[in-house]
Amino acid sequence: MSNSSGAWKPSSVSSNALEAITRFSETPVLTAIRSSLPIAFGCLLVALVIGIVALPAPSNALTFADLSVRVAGALLPALAVAGVGLVVALAIALARNLDVAMPALLSVSMLAFGLSIPREDGISIITRVHHLGSVSLFLAMLVDLCCVGCFVALRRLIANRSVATGLASVLCIALFALLYIAHLSPASALTSLLAPLSSVGDSYIGLIIVVGAQTLLWALGLHGPALLSAIVTPIYLQMQQQNSAAFIAHQPLPHIVTTSLFLFIFPGGAGATLPLAVALLLSTQKRLRTLGRTAILPSLVNVNEPLILGLPIVLDPVLCIPFVLSPVVLATVTYWAVSQGFVARPELYIPSSLPTPIGAWLATNDPRSLILVAINVGISALLYLPFLRIYERREAHR
Repeated sequence: MSNSSGAWKPSSVSSNALEAITRFSETPVLTAIRSSLPIAFGCLLVALVIGIVALPAPSNALTFADLSVRVAGALLPALAVAGVGLVVALAIALARNLDVAMPALLSVSMLAFGLSIPREDGISIITRVHHLGSVSLFLAMLVDLCCVGCFVALRRLIANRSVATGLASVLCIALFALLYIAHLSPASALTSLLAPLSSVGDSYIGLIIVVGAQTLLWALGLHGPALLSAIVTPIYLQMQQQNSAAFIAHQPLPHIVTTSLFLFIFPGGAGATLPLAVALLLSTQKRLRTLGRTAILPSLVNVNEPLILGLPIVLDPVLCIPFVLSPVVLATVTYWAVSQGFVARPELYIPSSLPTPIGAWLATNDPRSLILVAINVGISALLYLPFLRIYERREAHR
């Protein structure tokens, strides 16, 4: 073992594969989506708070149950607002990354988005956007990508930039206007396409694939959640919204796997590293204790980039093992516990920025969720500690 470095030296094959994945993740389109989704989620959270305050109280006394009903009722319009925010943010990011006229692309994308909403006679555009729910996120991406694709294609075919931009604008508007006149809604088509994806995503196999892919990509140095969120997040948000709608209607919740279920799977952030952050505080190595003091507070709100990049976990052959294994085990335990009815299914959308015990309890409205969180944190600790001891011995010999 080298004293100069504890980093793993990947083979040429794995290096080439990693380089290819990295290049793919840094393409202009994926970069634009990755930078725009946080803005959409910011819009969602603001709209959610406004909706909670604005909705009429179910009763005179504001109880936890009443607050839950408000949160559930505010989620659908909040998701629609997130879609509107995404179509704006993504159009701006795509225009910047692909060197397209931003005012034209933004205007055309917003108009195309409005024309893509299903026609409902006698119903306002605001109400129709509201009905989109989480499909609005996929619709925003579809519309923006179609429009920017047209802009880029015509710019390559026509030398005059102004003529190319004007013609692309006309073609995009004409296309979406014809679909609108013909009562052919891209939003309705997306709803039909997402139906089978929801059934796959709500399965144990689908959950393990998503969790394993996210953590494995992180272990390779790629932001797994950001890379996969364009596809995964809208699907799980849609299932979360369906659970919330069932909760309001006093019906059985249809889905096990929703956005809020991941609160149980990733305590401390990607890799379920909260126990690791705590263990570092007691490390025999000064550098690791210092890193633990830096990382512990962010870890409590599920932000663990200081750990992932500071240890580092990325490409480390020792810490990568529990980093990938722990979430897969926690996903298995969580899915089993919820599917067997030991813990309630998540009924509310709760942001991951809340501490895991609080977020899990609020999402399920079930005190037993605290027991499941404690069990998961304990399992994660048992998985991390042996590898941390190996890492400490290696650190002592560096």
